[in-house]
Amino acid sequence: MNASYFHSRLAELSKTKKLFASAQSLADLNLEKGKAFLSRNKERPDVVALESGLQYEVLTKGVGSSPLADDEVEVHYHGTLLDGQVFDSSIQREEPATFNVSGVIKGWTEALQLMKVGAKWKVFIPSDLAYQEAGNNSIGPNETLVFEVELLGISARPSPPEAFDLNLTDSNTSSADTTLIIPQKLGDLSPVDLNATAPSVPVQTEDGNGSD
Repeated sequence: MNASYFHSRLAELSKTKKLFASAQSLADLNLEKGKAFLSRNKERPDVVALESGLQYEVLTKGVGSSPLADDEVEVHYHGTLLDGQVFDSSIQREEPATFNVSGVIKGWTEALQLMKVGAKWKVFIPSDLAYQEAGNNSIGPNETLVFEVELLGISARPSPPEAFDLNLTDSNTSSADTTLIIPQKLGDLSPVDLNATAPSVPVQTEDGNGSD
């Protein structure tokens, strides 16, 4: 290993350490900025502060039901950093977004389940309910996020079909009257009466003669 290579590697290591220190400084700075903002923001009379740290302001009240964690929702949203920089907006794209309530950041999942269809909220999401220290594209580490969210609609996830229990009958039906649809072969879905006499099946006897 020559001296030139050694100094080159040392310089790269030094640069990496500086970048890491800078990233840590930015993460710490963003975290403190977010805490200070949320501390002031929750004192506003129109802002509701939840135990999780999530804060929201109701801009328009909705009606009807609220989505559950497994529901699909259609929303319009506009997301900014604390300095007002836009990082994502379905409004600017002029196309609402559709997704599963539990498939987004924690702050969104919590807020959406409190909203009703037609509601429009301004939501303030601390970093631990957003992208945390990792950040995401133009969202820096430990950034507090601000969203305007409008809940346009809910599509409930269909329930799986219930398993059929042969032992269950209703009060007006005896097990003796039960008729099932049992495929005899692919494409054949004719009813089968459980009370019908079974067809005679030829059986080979020991003497070689068939019997019914």
